[in-house]
Amino acid sequence: MKRWKSGLVPVIGAIPACLIIMSSCNKKPVEPPPRSVINGILLDQKDSSVITHANIVVYDATTNAPVTRTFSGDDGKYTLFLGDATVYLKIEAQGYVPSPPKDGRPVPFAVTIGDTVTRDVLLEPDPSSSGTGYITGEVSVQGSETMLQGFLVVARRTTDSLTKTTVSGPGGVYVIYNVQPGDYSVKAYSSGYYQANDSLYRTVKADSALRNVNVSLVSGYKSNKFN
Repeated sequence: MKRWKSGLVPVIGAIPACLIIMSSCNKKPVEPPPRSVINGILLDQKDSSVITHANIVVYDATTNAPVTRTFSGDDGKYTLFLGDATVYLKIEAQGYVPSPPKDGRPVPFAVTIGDTVTRDVLLEPDPSSSGTGYITGEVSVQGSETMLQGFLVVARRTTDSLTKTTVSGPGGVYVIYNVQPGDYSVKAYSSGYYQANDSLYRTVKADSALRNVNVSLVSGYKSNKFN
């Protein structure tokens, strides 16, 4: 039997592992592609207080298609990343008039890779939104990770059929702001799809957010009327 001299430890079996570790360490991290940046802060036009959880969506000014989106943070700030493009912003927030307002025209601007464009926005308080809440969630399509935006989302109050609508944006995210309190049925619509989880019934309370009202759709045809 072969004996190892005192103080010597066999390391032959450890060499492949060391080589693997060294090989992994020598690999350079994959750098993200160069991007342009749009950032800013949302403020109340009346008292300059910050506006949180506003929905900021970037649209391509040529095609009018949504490109990307985000929510403003607790400090009212937002940051968006994209490539070279001419775009415009649409911003909505609980208790405020949208920017641009209804029937208003957005203002396009250019962004270039490597540059940062700062767009601070003042939103006008909406007195008619007092005592309202809002609904937010995501639209998903079974078997697809891309067909998520552009779905009409309708919240209808069960007592009097009062309705509020919006369209799902990038990532399937939707937000319906300034919703009067009550019990609502929530459904999503698009030609060629039907809702897998039927109507979602939720209660909207004054001055509160109703989150994670997620709608699942299936490709195909089926009656999609409100129950």
